Amino acid sequence: MEFTFTKRNNRKLLHEGYAYVMDRTKADNVTIFWRCEKRGECKGRLKTVNDVLEGRPSTHSHPPSVALTTSSRRFNSSWIRWMPTLTRRFQTSSPTLKVHGWALCSEDAVVAMWNVYNRVGDNLPRTNNSVEGWHRAFDKRMSVTHPTLGRLVSKLRKEQASTELMMEQLAMGVRMRKNKQYEKVNTRLQALVARYAQEDVLDFLKAVAHNL
Repeated sequence: MEFTFTKRNNRKLLHEGYAYVMDRTKADNVTIFWRCEKRGECKGRLKTVNDVLEGRPSTHSHPPSVALTTSSRRFNSSWIRWMPTLTRRFQTSSPTLKVHGWALCSEDAVVAMWNVYNRVGDNLPRTNNSVEGWHRAFDKRMSVTHPTLGRLVSKLRKEQASTELMMEQLAMGVRMRKNKQYEKVNTRLQALVARYAQEDVLDFLKAVAHNL
């Protein structure tokens, strides 16, 4: 079973030579019901939970597509064929390599990419939530989906003036208001990181998980 996308950028599921498109999702947002993409002539159905197949698919009214089956096998076999070469390249060359359009990283490079251990100790953001918050606020200030060029420039100028004012306030020592809940979580995580060397790894991960 693997996932791909339709021409409209919606998810598509491929399984045993059949292609499924999303039919509906339960309230938990993890249980998804899929239907055969040949909607008018086939009543084949499939159910996944957390992108894992649950139960057996219902019977289709048409045979499986040989093209879908062989393309899936060809994709998997190509990765198996490349693995020894990738291992050698990771040990002797650049940490990043592109294969079939995918950018692959060595294990060390991947860890360095997502590890935020030092950012916690330095009291730096661990996510891009603040950037998303700014995008949401700026979109709200625009109040229209397709603004004119003049309106966009005017709003950008006001945003720049507001940012410069905030920078001056920070330089003066003014403390910006922060979400109290986030402050408490950051304080707890910093305390956990400070005693990381004395903690068992599994206990440390469990304690971090309670604060996510």
